[in-house]
Amino acid sequence: MEGLSEDKLEGVRAIADFLGWAGKAGERRVYHVRERGLGPIRKREGIGYYAFRSELTEWLKSEDTLGGDRAA
Repeated sequence: MEGLSEDKLEGVRAIADFLGWAGKAGERRVYHVRERGLGPIRKREGIGYYAFRSELTEWLKSEDTLGGDRAA
């Protein structure tokens, strides 16, 4: 099991890159997912946006994200 520091993604760009969402459109998707509560992306005052690779991976495997034509 990897440690928290290796699992944690800090910042919108890092999250978008991990999800394979390119450019500014990818960053907007991260904001959208967070604002709508659609995925495990967090925001904390003074820290900004962050997520954990392990949670994002599980989220991508979930029934809600598979088979649907819903854009994030």
